[in-house]
Amino acid sequence: MKLIPFPWSLSAFRRGESGDPPGWLLGLLVLAWLLPGLVGHDPWKPDEGYSMGLIYHIMESGDWVVPTLGGEPFMEKPPIYYITAAQLAHFFSPWLPLHDGARLTSGFYMAIVLLCVALTGRELYGKGNGRISLLLLLGAIGLVPHAHQMITDTALLAGFAIALYGLALTGRCFLLGGGLLGLGTGLGFMAKGLLAPVILGGVVCVLLLFHDWRNRRFFYALAVALLVALPWLTLWPYLLYQYHPVQFDTWFWDNNYGRFFGSSELATRHDPSYYLQALTWFTGPGIPLALLALWQSRPSVAATTPGYPVQLPLVMASVVLFTLFASAAMRTLYILPFLLPIALLATPAVAGYRRQMPRWPGMLLITLFGSLLLLIWGVWLLVILQLVPPAFWQRVGVMSLPAGGTPWQGLAFAVAALASGAWIVGIRRMAPSARDLLTGWSSGVALVWLLWMTLWLPVIDHGKSYRSMVEGLKQAIPASSTCIASRALGEPQRALLHYFGPIFTHRLENGPADPPCDLLLIQSESATIHNPPADGVLLWRGGRPGDNKEWYALYRLRR
Repeated sequence: MKLIPFPWSLSAFRRGESGDPPGWLLGLLVLAWLLPGLVGHDPWKPDEGYSMGLIYHIMESGDWVVPTLGGEPFMEKPPIYYITAAQLAHFFSPWLPLHDGARLTSGFYMAIVLLCVALTGRELYGKGNGRISLLLLLGAIGLVPHAHQMITDTALLAGFAIALYGLALTGRCFLLGGGLLGLGTGLGFMAKGLLAPVILGGVVCVLLLFHDWRNRRFFYALAVALLVALPWLTLWPYLLYQYHPVQFDTWFWDNNYGRFFGSSELATRHDPSYYLQALTWFTGPGIPLALLALWQSRPSVAATTPGYPVQLPLVMASVVLFTLFASAAMRTLYILPFLLPIALLATPAVAGYRRQMPRWPGMLLITLFGSLLLLIWGVWLLVILQLVPPAFWQRVGVMSLPAGGTPWQGLAFAVAALASGAWIVGIRRMAPSARDLLTGWSSGVALVWLLWMTLWLPVIDHGKSYRSMVEGLKQAIPASSTCIASRALGEPQRALLHYFGPIFTHRLENGPADPPCDLLLIQSESATIHNPPADGVLLWRGGRPGDNKEWYALYRLRR
């Protein structure tokens, strides 16, 4: 029977008995997924802006106890990500801009995530199946952009991944398993506060309801985990409380309990169906395959699919999902920890499928990613060759192009062309199996991301960067100015004014400046500034090139 072609060239190389791609080729796929987007662009809002401000403060002052943004304490999260990023930014500063060096921190933590998920899948389901868990995680659509952002959630995800691997190991080696559980709990706490200890504590409590987990080795592992986690859970909070008790209260109550229960203004509320809608696409094929695996592991087929390996990721997924829906704060970013157990839960559905796949899933996959490939390359050629006037793209609201035209980048073009060529050659060389279909999906996701972060990166960065806005503002500030007040200025904007400026403002939300400032900077959602100062003279107005919903105006105050 003729084999059905699937994306990515694998069968041209030697395979194992299971039909899996060789390890080195899987490693290239991981690199193609992981590296693009980590360097080559300015900090983007919302999260990268304030993250860079906190990192820059540590690099300038050496103070890591009180995260500070634009000259003010910013107690939203503990500092482990910012400390790591400051060190990497300093180390790579001879070769990379500070923001690119800092963003490599996300690549570092995501490499830990990918490694731990693969190891956990192997521990739960046996040799050769860890790569299936890895491919399922790589194929999660919602993970790709967040994994390459300068955000603390990548460190949080690494903490969860380490802890999950530790839990999987406890039955075989309680010392190593407990140590990793404690390390992951501590890292997650230092990344984002109480969320990781609460979720992992809930997972442990639920696991103890099952007979398989109520044994001496697991209790030993929990004791080891507590000893390892204790320094992570106490050192920074102790220093913060000792020297800055007010900031400790702000962090502990407002940014943990207040954000979760909605008593704080920091909670971002949405429609109750928000997560249900997001989960339809965020995990890629993860949820359907996880449901299939649960169906296969029901008691009637427990002999072929043991319940114990499925039990751990199922409990983890349930606790995370309950936490998501119970929290008053809602963002798709918060779904990230859910991806780890879903990838593990879905692994048996792929590993246990030994029959030949029908034709239509492969053809659908080829059509989907082939169309995206043609679209990305086709529009890029129209832009780079200027076959369509640049004003057209901005007029229809598609993109904002640099004034001098989109720059030609030879290395980016070569990487994109090589990856696209490998994908095209590979679609005729894969076998019709569940594993190869999963590899095709994940490689297609990686390819689309790679093309965006090579061919289109200059255009995306032009629209998202604050560099030109801050430079225009700097030129408009009189040399004689002594103080700039601000109104409605967001946290990412204050951070990037510091980074690109350095420009510091006194926020009127904190009360009037003493002595009064002679300049006022206002952020507005439209080009028309509402309630401008009656005694002010407009000196400058501007915004980001690709943003029509965010404007800034600088006034000289006649006082």
